Amino acid sequence: MEGLERFLVESPFFKGMKKEYLELLAGCASIVRFDAGEFILL
Repeated sequence: MEGLERFLVESPFFKGMKKEYLELLAGCASIVRFDAGEFILL
């Protein structure tokens, strides 16, 4: 397991999710950083 999938597996939020769904989710995700107070959705 590498990349974003590793972070998903380690997150309590995704605990117990099937590997196939974690792989699908990881394929749609990206790592992004936001500054404090920055709007990410309007």
